[in-house]
Amino acid sequence: MNESDADLFPEPIPTEPPGEDSIVSGSPFMEHFCPPRLGIIHLLGWTAALAVLLKFGVAAQGQFAQGEVRGLNIFFECTRFVVMLAQSATLVGFTVLARAWWRGMQGRLQPGHWMTALHAFSTLTQYSFMLLLLLVGGGDKIPGLVIWVSCNMVLAGAWVYAAREVRDGRRWKVLFWCFAVSYFLQFCVFPLLPVLLAVLLVTAVRDFRSGIRRDWIHWLGVGVLATELSVMTVGIVFSQVMILGLFL
Repeated sequence: MNESDADLFPEPIPTEPPGEDSIVSGSPFMEHFCPPRLGIIHLLGWTAALAVLLKFGVAAQGQFAQGEVRGLNIFFECTRFVVMLAQSATLVGFTVLARAWWRGMQGRLQPGHWMTALHAFSTLTQYSFMLLLLLVGGGDKIPGLVIWVSCNMVLAGAWVYAAREVRDGRRWKVLFWCFAVSYFLQFCVFPLLPVLLAVLLVTAVRDFRSGIRRDWIHWLGVGVLATELSVMTVGIVFSQVMILGLFL
């Protein structure tokens, strides 16, 4: 590894001991993978990824959206933009992790690293399904619900794998299993979204207060999931209010 690579991918920085609720066996003091510092190259990558998703979203909207809901109102357009901001951000974080893995990553992943990777995997899975339907011209025959259910089944398995691999304490492990179950439950989990968001925030805050050192990719994963859960919760409430308004 040359000097420039060493600057981008420094040696892992040891974290503080995980604490009394740690599930790590053998040693209470393990090293996490340390990503490069957040720089302008990552922000440029975020901008480029966002531009690609926006372009694809415009192309896909006409194929999959029903005529009566296309551009329904500015609220849903804004929430879609927020989701794309989150998706493009995690794609950048995932690229950093994938590049480090390809070069022989040292150290274990932090919980937020798993969240970043899983969210990016979710984005890639979703857009791959949509792209496939665009190519075969099945958008008007196969409803968006099929895409959503198919993606969630794939993601449920990915979260189960991550839940088995995360090694940062019982709280994080329970949180990952909650996400895995939520993907399996599909529609049934909608009323529980606020609970899932609360569990995520409580876990993240307690982890922060414990003094364990975390990097920007960890907090990227936590922040993106918290943002999307908030957007989904608000969106569901807004939809219910609109539906009730139609009958009043």
